[in-house]
Amino acid sequence: MKKVLFVFAALVLAFACKPEKNEGPEEIDWDSMGHQGEFVQVSGNKSGSIGDWSYELLTENGIGATASFYSNGTFMVNWKDTKTFMAEQGLDYGIKGDGVDVASKNYVLDYKFTKSGLKELSYGYVGVHGWIADPYVHAEFYIMDSWLTKERPGSWLGPYNAGEYTLDGDTYTVVVNPRLGPAPYYQNEPGDLGNQWFLQFFAVRKTERTFGTIHISEHFKKWNEMFHGQTVSLYDKPYILEVGKPAVLKFQFCGGNAATTTSGSADLTYFKLSHD
Repeated sequence: MKKVLFVFAALVLAFACKPEKNEGPEEIDWDSMGHQGEFVQVSGNKSGSIGDWSYELLTENGIGATASFYSNGTFMVNWKDTKTFMAEQGLDYGIKGDGVDVASKNYVLDYKFTKSGLKELSYGYVGVHGWIADPYVHAEFYIMDSWLTKERPGSWLGPYNAGEYTLDGDTYTVVVNPRLGPAPYYQNEPGDLGNQWFLQFFAVRKTERTFGTIHISEHFKKWNEMFHGQTVSLYDKPYILEVGKPAVLKFQFCGGNAATTTSGSADLTYFKLSHD
């Protein structure tokens, strides 16, 4: 009788200790995608679309880089003997449009990439890049998960450190920089306004990674909580810190060196940008 009770008690204990079924998101096979579907190979300064995605390649003087963009969102870029380059692919809703309400739509990016042969880069950004279009606020933003240099980009990104927050498994430092340069089209304006002052927002991950998930909408919420519409003076000009609505959301590789030419390659082999 004691033996039966012991067996019964053991079965009850085993059932009680059985782990519950994981109801969270499925584990991602980061090597399952690769380059698939139609593709276009470009060189110089080119932009266009393939599949559901918009792409762009830029270099100094339009030479020194080639890129292949695929209809599943992946792409690769090689550059040599150019001081600057930029390659990106993703969503482009039109900079003169109303933008995307990240408060009501949850944008999430899953990605994996490799980098190799990097030489002479003094700066290099990897991650989400985009432009914000809003009737009153126009800015460029980066969610930087990795970099193409040995050192993590720091305070030299801009004069104003807005603080830190924790998201996507790490701490991000937010740096704000006012820039005078070729600004995007302003909403309701008939043409290009040329060089304008606009803000750049950099959210830089503490520890770089080459694959993972970026909850883009959650980053925007963190920025708005951090900024709450405050006004700061940067280079003797007042700026309202407000991120507005993004009109462009892309995965980007970019880098360069003002003093000498650079070279390298980068390959985005997993790309899934979704929203609900």
